[in-house]
Amino acid sequence: MTTETLDLFRKLKQDRHDLQSKVHELQKKLALAEEALTQSQENHQESEQRLAEHKDEELKLLKEHVEELRNALREETQRAADVKTEMRAALSDEREKAEHEIQEMQALVKEKMELVEKLETQVASVHDAMAKLREHKSENVSYLEKENLDLHVENRELKKQLESALSPPEKDELMGDTGTYDASAAAAAKALAEDNSSDHHESGTHEVSDGDATNEDSSQPQEAGTTRAGGFLLSTTELDAIAAHSQEDPGRPDCSQQ
Repeated sequence: MTTETLDLFRKLKQDRHDLQSKVHELQKKLALAEEALTQSQENHQESEQRLAEHKDEELKLLKEHVEELRNALREETQRAADVKTEMRAALSDEREKAEHEIQEMQALVKEKMELVEKLETQVASVHDAMAKLREHKSENVSYLEKENLDLHVENRELKKQLESALSPPEKDELMGDTGTYDASAAAAAKALAEDNSSDHHESGTHEVSDGDATNEDSSQPQEAGTTRAGGFLLSTTELDAIAAHSQEDPGRPDCSQQ
């Protein structure tokens, strides 16, 4: 063999060895790749399984949570319905109570209005009665004043006639007879004063219904120690003297009897 052939043989042998080494390395890499692929597939399957299990667990938890929410919503709906029913019942009770109270108040107002009308009628009747009473008293007072005035006029005329017709002793003796007229005048003046006093007291008691009469009575003050009768002012001393003359000789007849 020649040297070139040997070199070529050596080169081919070396190339074969290199190729075998590469093939062996490639086989190792292929085995590693297959192993890695298998491992990755296993890992992927495990991850998918874990993910599926996790999803199933999450789905289960979610379903449980949804069920709890449904139960809570159902309970809240029932509670809201119960509260609504209670509120309607309470509102109905309050409405009935308010209507009952309104009816009671209307009945009370009606009763009070009837009472007010009755009282107004009674007050009007009292006013009419008081007006009639004042008119009657006014007539009585006018009659007493006229009677007192007539007695005074007659008494003065009798005094003048006796003074002009009789002597001084006889005049003094017969002046006692005229005391009866003076006593009658004093009694009439006293009765008139009592009527005026009672009328003034009654008008003061009913000042709301009889304000004008009170103002008229209070606007006519009487002087102390005097009595007004028929336009004459009789002093207390004069009235006492007349009464004393009438009491000293009660057995004497009146001038009208003479």
